[in-house]
Amino acid sequence: MKEKYIHTLFIAGLLLSFFFSGMGNDAYAQKSDKAADGEESKEDFEAASGMFEGLDAMEAMALANKLGEGKNSFTSFITPESINIKIPGGKTFSVPLPEDRMVVAIAPYVKTTHKCSTHYMSGCKGELFEEDVSVIAKKKDGSVILSKDMKTMSNGFIELWLPRDLEIDLTIVYKDMKSGGTITTNSDSKTCITTFQLK
Repeated sequence: MKEKYIHTLFIAGLLLSFFFSGMGNDAYAQKSDKAADGEESKEDFEAASGMFEGLDAMEAMALANKLGEGKNSFTSFITPESINIKIPGGKTFSVPLPEDRMVVAIAPYVKTTHKCSTHYMSGCKGELFEEDVSVIAKKKDGSVILSKDMKTMSNGFIELWLPRDLEIDLTIVYKDMKSGGTITTNSDSKTCITTFQLK
């Protein structure tokens, strides 16, 4: 899994370098102005489609996170069904999630949080950037789904790929603090959880 993640980030870096190398600031500003005027940008849509074509859900999520770190006019978000990239002009390119799993983004916090139900990789920011946490996820019968040490990403979130159609008890530990609660992985569940306050 670790090797696959590193490989995914490498692919994401190459794709981003390819995409932005041929687009100077002036050219990109012109595209943004065109989109702001209500004109759909076929070029932007084709570029996004090309970047995400052939990627599986985890690779697409890694690329969407990379796009979220930079300055561009893409809007990226995740629903229980898919990873979505919205292009200036209104078009949306989607990569479906697996039938048996969905991804939930969680931003544990100590003092500061924000209300959220749909996770936007292009906009959501948590409080704890690149911090070590421990995560335990259990089914209601007590069986462990996930138990691992993780690092929050540069946006303050961790992303958990979890089985669908479950009610899950989640515990997050950070330093000498912890937080717990219940999340769900249904078709109408939140993909952004910002209510886990560490105490």
